[in-house]
Amino acid sequence: MIFIFIKNENFTVTEVDFAFYKKICPPYSKPIKQRPYYGLTLVGSGSLKITLDGKQYVARKGDIILQRKGDSYRLETDEATEYIVISYMC
Repeated sequence: MIFIFIKNENFTVTEVDFAFYKKICPPYSKPIKQRPYYGLTLVGSGSLKITLDGKQYVARKGDIILQRKGDSYRLETDEATEYIVISYMC
């Protein structure tokens, strides 16, 4: 399953700002305010709950989350989760 939060847009990655691997332990809840860059997140294990515009999405192992620059959302998990984030400009 792939979650895409950008609708009907084509984009080209012009510069990768940073990439990192993260392992988080439950319970985990973090609000993200105004993302400075676009981002791709690959869930390696566990699950991530993303609340965006009042709707909740759940991404599991193998899912990719595409996040827009400027989005505010909440990231949560109730299980040990590993993921890779790539933030980029386009």
